[in-house]
Amino acid sequence: MITLAIPTLNRSDFLTKVLNYYADTGYKHQIIIGDSSDDFHSEKLKISINELRHRLNIVYRWYSPDISVVKCLDSMLKDVITPYASVVGDDDFLVPNGLEKCIGFLEAHEDYTGAHGVGARIFVSQSRSQLQVDGVYDYTLSPREEETASERLIRHMSNMSNRIFSVYRTNVLRKMFENVELPDHAIASDLLPGCLSVVQGKTRKLDSFHMVHLVHTGQYMRHKDIYDWLTGPNWFPSYKLFSSILSEEVSKKDNIALDDSRLVVKQALWAYLNYKFNNHFKNRYTVLTTKEKIKKRFPLLKKILDKARDKRDGIFPSSRTTLSALSNPSSPYHDDFMPIYRSVLKKR
Repeated sequence: MITLAIPTLNRSDFLTKVLNYYADTGYKHQIIIGDSSDDFHSEKLKISINELRHRLNIVYRWYSPDISVVKCLDSMLKDVITPYASVVGDDDFLVPNGLEKCIGFLEAHEDYTGAHGVGARIFVSQSRSQLQVDGVYDYTLSPREEETASERLIRHMSNMSNRIFSVYRTNVLRKMFENVELPDHAIASDLLPGCLSVVQGKTRKLDSFHMVHLVHTGQYMRHKDIYDWLTGPNWFPSYKLFSSILSEEVSKKDNIALDDSRLVVKQALWAYLNYKFNNHFKNRYTVLTTKEKIKKRFPLLKKILDKARDKRDGIFPSSRTTLSALSNPSSPYHDDFMPIYRSVLKKR
């Protein structure tokens, strides 16, 4: 029913942990691995895959180290024959029970293109030969249920959250990475696929534990300073392609004139830049708005406003995704979280 597409580059140890987790939890669906690693990591990964072949349905593909993650995923997703698929990092964990609930929802709701549940981030550091957990926090995964592509795009760009980890209908996921190779890596592999996902259709957030994203020093992408990003040589040519692709898709989905869809994309980009600049300026220069000053002075009011925001956006409270909450047997997410937690800490 579902295929997990995992691109990887020189992180055989992380991916081995992930694959052993899927084997230990009895995951039965297909996994496609797109490996762009050097010889050392490729050989280590092949050994791990060979050891797990009797427990997992793994398809291995080797790609040149020079290939971009977008081209890698475009190629991998062409091989998917299941009706549903999801992209996951080589250091991230998707929950089999959560995936099944997403598939069940999509089977019953043909007007939705994707679904996901609750996510958590685990901050880890290296301690001798194994990982050490430094903290567990919420990982925002927002629904997008507005009726038009225009509304969903503007809303998404106004308050960004990751769209990659959802379970999608396979044709939708292919569309997100099909012919989207752009000079700017951040736009090509992150911004544009996420925008294409919300333009394609609605996504529901379920109250089930869905995934864990590892945060560590060996991650591939480090986000640039927003000013440096916008003034870099690759930004404007990438933006022109980004705008052209999105405008055409919005025009088709909403059945509106191309000139009107260009205005939608322009408004969405303005919303995104406002969101990014405000966050960046606040974090760098610690300037508080009047609203933030009020929240800081009245913490109870802050809690009420945050809860109202979460309810509006369909976000489940982050207090349910702390380590103390998730490790408590009374948590509805406990049974799905603990196998991941043990896998992260396990020495292989």
